Amino acid sequence: MWRTATLVLVLAVTGCAQFGGSTETETAGANGGERATEGNGGGASGAPATSVPATPGAEDFAGVYEVPIVSPELAPAASYRVAEITWRVVGDTATLEYDLPLGLVGTDKMRVEFIGPIDRSTQTARLTGPVGTAECTLSATEVSCLETMRGLLPLDIDMDVVRQVAASDYAGPAEHRVAVSERFSTDPIGIARVRLNEPVAHTSGRDKGRDSD
Repeated sequence: MWRTATLVLVLAVTGCAQFGGSTETETAGANGGERATEGNGGGASGAPATSVPATPGAEDFAGVYEVPIVSPELAPAASYRVAEITWRVVGDTATLEYDLPLGLVGTDKMRVEFIGPIDRSTQTARLTGPVGTAECTLSATEVSCLETMRGLLPLDIDMDVVRQVAASDYAGPAEHRVAVSERFSTDPIGIARVRLNEPVAHTSGRDKGRDSD
């Protein structure tokens, strides 16, 4: 009788120990899983690595050309649509090429070109060309290049053409555009903005479009 009671008691204690150990192991495993999940989440929330913007198969884009103007009255007249700007990246070398706006320089045959290395760590590029330099900043949707083009001087702009173009594509007085062109003729500094989300499609060959101003 005594032996039977002792055996029952031993079995009961052993069962409780096994049950408790299992529970502790499962709890520890669950907590470890939660910690592992939290660790993964922390890694995923880190800042993504930056990269040079690229549009596979495209190198011609719509854009805007701006002349830095202090006068608020002339600021709207100092922005020009550019039908096509070439932005080409091969390896770590970028090329920027386009025609200056007809409404700014009075001709659609004043083409400028810059080429130089890209710094992928800073997302910038310093380009040079026959007419000067272009300091570019890159993002996923736009390349913005501040251009200093002393090589264009002396710059003789046909103001009659500037007035004609202004009459069709600028809502303000044509003389505002003339004032901007006069400023540019002595200090050819401007900003080319390449809209990487607006590629230009060519229907045949490499027919380069001209600015429609």
